[in-house]
Amino acid sequence: METIPLVFGVIVGFLTSYTDIRTSYIYEEHFFPTFSLLSKWWCKRRGCEYQTKGPYIPIVEIAVLYYFVLGVKQGDISLALSGFIGLLVGLALGALLYYTGGWASGDVLILGAFSAILPYAPAIAKFKAPYATYLPLNSLTILFDSLLLMFPLLFVYSLFGLIFMGKLRKLGELFLKGIKMVFEITLWVNFSIILFVWIGIYLGMSVPNFVKWIVTVLLLMIFGRFKLVGDVLGVVATVYGLYFVGLPYLVALAKLFAIIYGFKLLFSSVKLLRKEVLTVKKSVEELREGDVLGERIVEVNGEIVRDRKDFFDKLSELFKTGSLERVEGREIAGFSVEGLTKEQIEELKSLVSEGKLENEFLVRKAMPFAPALFAGFLASYFFGDILWWLILKVSGLA
Repeated sequence: METIPLVFGVIVGFLTSYTDIRTSYIYEEHFFPTFSLLSKWWCKRRGCEYQTKGPYIPIVEIAVLYYFVLGVKQGDISLALSGFIGLLVGLALGALLYYTGGWASGDVLILGAFSAILPYAPAIAKFKAPYATYLPLNSLTILFDSLLLMFPLLFVYSLFGLIFMGKLRKLGELFLKGIKMVFEITLWVNFSIILFVWIGIYLGMSVPNFVKWIVTVLLLMIFGRFKLVGDVLGVVATVYGLYFVGLPYLVALAKLFAIIYGFKLLFSSVKLLRKEVLTVKKSVEELREGDVLGERIVEVNGEIVRDRKDFFDKLSELFKTGSLERVEGREIAGFSVEGLTKEQIEELKSLVSEGKLENEFLVRKAMPFAPALFAGFLASYFFGDILWWLILKVSGLA
């Protein structure tokens, strides 16, 4: 029966990857026509035009119905609702990345579609994360796998892109910037691990894995606000581990550091790729319809404000402060993958001529992400959760 979701996913993957590479657009009617029709209806109410290109292929709708029928037959309500829940979770994750400027709107829909098609980790997957085994949260696995599979390409692209463009000083940022944070996060995660080991040994309590995950995330958020407390507790936990385990513990700690540093390289590569390699500066006279801005131009109480914080800047802000500030107001132009319209360019020209806006705009070059999401879907189906596998590797359980 698990072959059916695979077939659905392959169809969505081929269709979206082809159109994304060829045209830089995702046509949701090719795999999720309900969303396309709702968007067209909503746009009509607002007096705008929403164009679609057939054919209308209801793959997401069939997948949701498939799990509903399967769950009803088996008397399993969670299975019956899993397709719909997976869709919502996938869309929510994608929306978070979209609204922080990290993703295009089409990528949001692709993740939602794959999450509806494969809400749980399949039995064939070798390394199944707890959150995708017991809950319809396989969208997390698909997202993690997509990012991790893209890492070698992004790293090499960023490295050679910086060298080719003569931005050699940025190489130090790629490898060294944020290294202190890597050490601190290693200490904080280490404290969480030792905490649960201590609870198991001295209190005789077995804490479920998903609870460990939740507590660890909460601890990271708390220590992000109170770094000194986290650092001290992390050092104490390290001394405790070395005392009772010895050298093998230090080896495990080094593996943990290497994995976190690997994620740091991933985020640094993507950030530098977007800011230094895939972003160019243009004057308003050079702007063309369809250009995708790398910034938001917002009117706030009569003032024109530029928001150049990208996804990673906002993620860092959220991690450090526990809150996310968004510039609110009338958006004149922004990150939309559909690009600038003729009307937006004319308004930007007027603002520049009036001296309200500097004549320099960040414009992004297109980089298709649909193929990476397709690869993440296939990896989650046949291999499982790469992040979970890395965690098991560090723990010596894989």
